[in-house]
Amino acid sequence: GKRTNITWAMYQELGQYKGELPPIVIPDHKLIICPVTKCGSTQIRTMALRMLGQQMYGGRIWMLQKDGNFSNNVHTPRAFQHVRTKSFEEVNQMFLDPEWTTIAFVRNPYSRLLSGYRDKVVMKG
Repeated sequence: GKRTNITWAMYQELGQYKGELPPIVIPDHKLIICPVTKCGSTQIRTMALRMLGQQMYGGRIWMLQKDGNFSNNVHTPRAFQHVRTKSFEEVNQMFLDPEWTTIAFVRNPYSRLLSGYRDKVVMKG
């Protein structure tokens, strides 16, 4: 489809996700991934880390943290490059460039709501 410039307001929103990672940038693959909660985001982030060269051990990705310990939390913001680490001009160019691909995985909002309720209310209660 036709690509258009992103606005400054759109750029500001990309860096303001509450409780979510902003879109992930994988430069070598010219790929921007927009993770969405309860839509397989853990698996998508694991795939993204594999694309970035992280190895799996025991079925999980283990990353060295700044404190010298290892973590298998694929939701940690430091694991990725994000659009908020790029300038407005860089982000706009990525979205305009037909060689770059932007993807997001979504699912039925009712099943997503039910899954979130079960995960956060029923299983935690």
